[in-house]
Amino acid sequence: IVCGEWMETSRLFARTAAKIEVDWIEELAGDLLQIRHSEPFWSSKAAAVLCKERRILFGLEIQRKQVSYSRINPDEATDIFVRNGLIEGGITERPKFFQHNETLKIAAESELARRRFGSAFWIEDRLFAFYRQRLQGVGSFAELRAYAKQQHGGSLDFLKAEEYDLLPHDESDTAVEDFPRSLELGGSEIPLQYRNAPGSEEDGVTLRLPLAQVDAIQQGTLDWAVPGHLEEKIECLLRGLPKPIRIRLHPLKERAAELRSELKPSERPLTEQLSERLRALYDIETYQEHWQNADLPEHLKPRIQIENTKGVTLAQGRDLHAIRTELQTKSKQAATGDGLDAIPAWQAAASKYERENLDSWNFGDLPECIDLSGESGLPLKAYPALVSENGRVHLRLIPNRDQALQHTAQAWPELAEQNMGRDIAWIRRDLKELKQLGVLLIQLGGFDAIKEPAWAHLRRHLFATDSLLPMCEANFKKALQHASSASKGIVIKLVDQLRGLLEAREGIMLLLDQKKTSQAITYPGMRAHLEAIAPANLLGLYEFNELPHVTRYLHAMMRRAQRAKESIQRDIDKSKRIAPFEAKLKELEAKFDTTCVASLRPYRILLEEFKVSIYAQELGTAQKVSEKRLEELAETLQRLR
Repeated sequence: IVCGEWMETSRLFARTAAKIEVDWIEELAGDLLQIRHSEPFWSSKAAAVLCKERRILFGLEIQRKQVSYSRINPDEATDIFVRNGLIEGGITERPKFFQHNETLKIAAESELARRRFGSAFWIEDRLFAFYRQRLQGVGSFAELRAYAKQQHGGSLDFLKAEEYDLLPHDESDTAVEDFPRSLELGGSEIPLQYRNAPGSEEDGVTLRLPLAQVDAIQQGTLDWAVPGHLEEKIECLLRGLPKPIRIRLHPLKERAAELRSELKPSERPLTEQLSERLRALYDIETYQEHWQNADLPEHLKPRIQIENTKGVTLAQGRDLHAIRTELQTKSKQAATGDGLDAIPAWQAAASKYERENLDSWNFGDLPECIDLSGESGLPLKAYPALVSENGRVHLRLIPNRDQALQHTAQAWPELAEQNMGRDIAWIRRDLKELKQLGVLLIQLGGFDAIKEPAWAHLRRHLFATDSLLPMCEANFKKALQHASSASKGIVIKLVDQLRGLLEAREGIMLLLDQKKTSQAITYPGMRAHLEAIAPANLLGLYEFNELPHVTRYLHAMMRRAQRAKESIQRDIDKSKRIAPFEAKLKELEAKFDTTCVASLRPYRILLEEFKVSIYAQELGTAQKVSEKRLEELAETLQRLR
């Protein structure tokens, strides 16, 4: 060592030392020079496995640098290259085999989660073994290119793995059945992607569902998407039941297994199926609200990811109702601002389908729904509808199905009336026959007040159709033929039906007027009951064929009043059977908005028939009635919201 000055204190120091020329030392030192290698690592910048090299002479380190580890320890260098460069993605280049294997690795991880076997680390170990069987002495991407050129003609395809290389080979048929790879929906196979990542948003199974199939999927389909999860799901649901019910089902694990064996795939919600089985097997009654407190783990609730045709995610989550609500909100937002007419896809559809001032069915058959989601990139659908405005009928596109049906139901008879012309005009003239009812008409406001409602009532009856959908010319012509044959004597039939109904209604009014006398024959809530089933606008509430049933309801009211006078306690006891269902009706009315309240009509009718069976059984009912049927119908209506 050459220096300008020696300085000695507690130790000897050299100052202004000259540069050490390592090449000179190597040439002169020979075997006295020690070379040590340590700390091998992957360098992304060099795309190679490097290590630290130290050169030492007489205990003094004269040089430190990074060198390729391949010539030091080829096997370990290959291990590091495979682990850090290929599996962990440390290489900056992305050759085709690498992209292929990355895609395969994601699919294999999903498949392992489906089989409930191993983890992502298991896949990486399998991929590591695959690479190591094919690579020797390769510690950099440049060396990989050279190895491929020497051994495989320059192609890197020998490093493309297959599913067989990454997955276990002992899957049973039961595993495939319990944890399927796809879900059949509307004739299409929807892939199921599994992931075992507790706490992650994507934990469990994910359905990537095209927007066009959102309406096709039902809650029951989701509940059965992964049959292998069903028993655990049932046990969790049972644990969430109220304690008085739950203790009757212990031990829950055994009951879950028993119930699982009794169930079959269905589009109906799992809770509805369980309620049926609990009633049949254990005589235990459960209702929808009993299942609300169940705390299902996230991985047991399939995750839904809604995508448009461009692959853009529009909504995602594990609550089907919430997803549909979100999509409806986006549809409404699409119609704000400049409106639907500002959307090119809507403009094109409107130009194709919409017509003004219709006087006949001259526009062909119409689709029930036009899906504009793919063209607009939004969750948007159009529903053809007949619309009545200012006495004229038009063909329009409506973004809401229920509103489209309501418009069509109102405009359909008007268009049919225009086509019937003189053949039906005489019915209007015959409405004067209603005057035969005399003072009975005062209950409905008199002849002048009832004339137009009566005509609208008859028109609905004459042009009724089993279903407004599909909207086609054949259905329209069928409705015209029905009107032609049904119109004969229709006004006289209406007069006869109204006479019986109004006489019964008048009889009840007389009973109510006597309420404060000792001779009164009524029961609590009788006036409100009368206004509910036979208000002054009853011709707008009921169809022609339903009027005789309303008369029967009124006769049942009178018989109930007579029997209540004989034994009010017996009437009170019977009322207790009715009260829960009247309360449920009020609850449903509060939940349904004005556009959907017509959906409750079947429940109201069934409830009146049930009252007839309780208070005046001898009058008979128009359909089978029971508490169970009312409960089931209420649950069905509850799901609509």
